[in-house]
Amino acid sequence: VTGKVDDDRIRQLLLTAAQDPADPGLRVETIDLLQQEPATAEVRAALIAALQGDENSGVRMKALQGLKRYATHPEVRSALTTVLLNDDNPGIRTQAIDLLVQHKQRDVVGALQQLMEREDNDYIRQRTQRLLRDLNASVDSF
Repeated sequence: VTGKVDDDRIRQLLLTAAQDPADPGLRVETIDLLQQEPATAEVRAALIAALQGDENSGVRMKALQGLKRYATHPEVRSALTTVLLNDDNPGIRTQAIDLLVQHKQRDVVGALQQLMEREDNDYIRQRTQRLLRDLNASVDSF
C-alpha cells in the first residue's frame, strides 16, 4: 500500500494498524507516522488509546511523544494524569509529569499530590516535590 498520510484511506489503515495486537513494532511505526498527521481528534484519540492501553512501553512512549503538541487539550491532560498515576514505567511517568507541568497550570496539583502518596521512585518523588513547590502547592494532599 502506498499513499500519503493525509489520505483518508491511508489514515484509516494507520489507525487500524496502531491497534494491531500481534505486532508492537508495527504499532510503534504506525504511531510514528500518525504523529505527522494534522491535529485531528481521531489521531489524538488513537495516540491516547495507545498511551493508556498498549502493553508495550515502547509504543506507549512513542504515543506520549506524539501527544506533546496537544498537552493543553483537556482530553490529553486527562490521559496524562491517568498515565502519571497508573503506568508501571518510570520513564513514561517522568515524561507525563514534564508535559503536565510545562504550562504551569494548577489543574495538575491534585494528581501530583496523589503521586507523592504512592510513588516509590526517588527521582520521580523529588521531581514531583519540586514541581509542587514551584506551583505554590503543598506536598501533602488534604
